[in-house]
Amino acid sequence: YNFWALPNRDIGMVDRKIFWTLLCTLISNSGYALIAPFLPSEFRTQGISGEMIGLMFAIYSVPVILFSPLIGKTVECVGRANMIALGIAAMGFAFVCFGFVPWLEQKGLVLFFGFSLRFLQGTSSAFVQTTCYAIVTNDFPDRKEQIVGWVEALQGLGLVVGPIIGSGLYT
Repeated sequence: YNFWALPNRDIGMVDRKIFWTLLCTLISNSGYALIAPFLPSEFRTQGISGEMIGLMFAIYSVPVILFSPLIGKTVECVGRANMIALGIAAMGFAFVCFGFVPWLEQKGLVLFFGFSLRFLQGTSSAFVQTTCYAIVTNDFPDRKEQIVGWVEALQGLGLVVGPIIGSGLYT
């Protein structure tokens, strides 16, 4: 038995659901690390200290900790597709807004928007990640261990490709 491969059969509804779940996981996790190559240098030019930049990266995890249990309780009411779409849209909105932060002239505004946008990114990641795990464990109970392994692998891949994409966009 090849535990690395997903079942080899025609692309059906089940396989599409797995594919999209994995893709959303990849997008969400690459989003976390996308700004790593350029955020520190951009913010240092605005007079932001290394400590504040470190906290800005750390704040991403705060809403994940706070909101993931709540999202887990409400995902069935709101709908899985809606939760993922909201999370991806919010993350995209935060990325677009980050593009305007270097134009801010006041250090306080830069910090406020930087922390707020990272918090929003963490919240959106909680929406996507929690929902993806709900899909995997509820819709594929007979293969959940295997697919959770793939979700974890795509999380790691997202953390690898995020900075690569970010550095390409920055240069």
